[in-house]
Amino acid sequence: MYVPEHFSVKNPAILYDWIERWSFGTLITSHRGRIEANQIPFVLDRDKGDLLGHVARANKQWQTLINAEHLLVQFNGPHAYVSPAWYSQPEGVPTWNYLTVQVQGKAELVKTENETVDILRRLTQTNEALYGPGWRLESLPEERLKAMIQAIVCFRIHITSMD
Repeated sequence: MYVPEHFSVKNPAILYDWIERWSFGTLITSHRGRIEANQIPFVLDRDKGDLLGHVARANKQWQTLINAEHLLVQFNGPHAYVSPAWYSQPEGVPTWNYLTVQVQGKAELVKTENETVDILRRLTQTNEALYGPGWRLESLPEERLKAMIQAIVCFRIHITSMD
């Protein structure tokens, strides 16, 4: 991603804040010349520097996730057109003001049911908290939870760089 130096943010805490604020990211992978992109709800594990997420088992991206030559997650925040009419300088040109965080890393599939449940619980708690006391994973009957776990694949992405 092209980032002019005067717009670059290097502080990981600020980048983590933005990821948590706009946590619905686009997972982009490249494997054997094929690029794939899917929108995924993520939760950040700040302590480990990992992104946690899941996809439907029917989504074939998970099959190439751990072998992807390149893995990128893009988090898009607010954006807006900037008109030259707003500038105090007379010879301005149109531009776009936006906030994007791009994360690169290496993926690892989650192998245990306990880890899967933990990721689902964290995703649920994080997102339900935005709306007050809401739905809880524990509200699901055990057989429904087990069926849901069989229908998804959870993963963690170990963050290697952020822009």
